[in-house]
Amino acid sequence: MIKIKDITIIAFFTGILFIQEQLLSFIPNVQLTVFLIVLYSKVFKLWQTLIIVLIHTLLDNIFMSSFSIYYFPFMLLGWSLIPIIINVFFKKVENPI
Repeated sequence: MIKIKDITIIAFFTGILFIQEQLLSFIPNVQLTVFLIVLYSKVFKLWQTLIIVLIHTLLDNIFMSSFSIYYFPFMLLGWSLIPIIINVFFKKVENPI
């Protein structure tokens, strides 16, 4: 069962992820999305990060009017690979280098 605290944390950090992407969209090739997903993967549990990625992908596709069966699953898979790889293969890595 998900606690209210977990729901609030997920909503807050999903909002940060989505808003920063929209605010920086006018600058070409500047996004902090990968950095934030990596950071969330190191701080939160895997299921929390995957929910953040799912909500972010849904919001991004709806907001940018690109919600399509051909685009959404691959975007979701691509963003979900980051927390899965970090939490499975690089779980014990603490050195920033």
